[in-house]
Amino acid sequence: MQIWPESIHYFYMGRVKGNLVSGAVGSVVFYVVNGQQFNRAKPGKRKKPLTARMLERNNLFAELTGPSSRMLRYIKKQLLFPVGFNEYNRLRGWMYILYCANHAREEWPVMADNNMCQLNPAVDLRHFFTANITVSSKGSEGIAVNFPSFNPLSVVRAPLGAKDVTIQIIVVSGPTGTAPIRIVNESYSFTYTDTLLPAKEFVLNTKGDDKDLVIVVLAIEYDNPGQYTKPDPRWLPAAVIAMGRIKH
Repeated sequence: MQIWPESIHYFYMGRVKGNLVSGAVGSVVFYVVNGQQFNRAKPGKRKKPLTARMLERNNLFAELTGPSSRMLRYIKKQLLFPVGFNEYNRLRGWMYILYCANHAREEWPVMADNNMCQLNPAVDLRHFFTANITVSSKGSEGIAVNFPSFNPLSVVRAPLGAKDVTIQIIVVSGPTGTAPIRIVNESYSFTYTDTLLPAKEFVLNTKGDDKDLVIVVLAIEYDNPGQYTKPDPRWLPAAVIAMGRIKH
């Protein structure tokens, strides 16, 4: 019979798939997000029981973990810069704050808030487009995103030599369970010149179920021939500008 030295202890409950490990190995928990390997310390036992408020907050956080992850998985396919684990945590935390404050309300209207969630950590969308955008629900018609009349040279920051600007408008909806996420997007393109553009409204309908969670994303892109061979993340602002519930 093999006898292990007393100084060595083996606690292995992890699972290996290819080169990735998931599960607990000793005091470390390994997990995989979007194909990347991460690890954290295994939480110890709590000395005090959770309060009712702490249990409620934990439950609300768990409700958002799934849909926020699936929403970002769909959104990142529409963006020209890489989106990683930090951006996922930023979005989840931003959604959690709003969800805690509004989940119990009879109605939670979708509307733009200046306290937006930046998806590109390199830049802030508010520094690249300063016109006041409004977001509202139009019931069964969908989510309305309204741009006021503006002069591109006055309200849009663009790289040297930019010819055209495109604002991607992305609306994502889904329940707090495991049902599929729905996504729809529109493009608002205009020439980067000293011209007054008329006010414009976009109505996007994900055809989601009543009371589905909704987030609205804006991402700015530039047609800048000859300046770079691939998009520069420093000129790709993107942010979640609104959150709420669908109300039919």
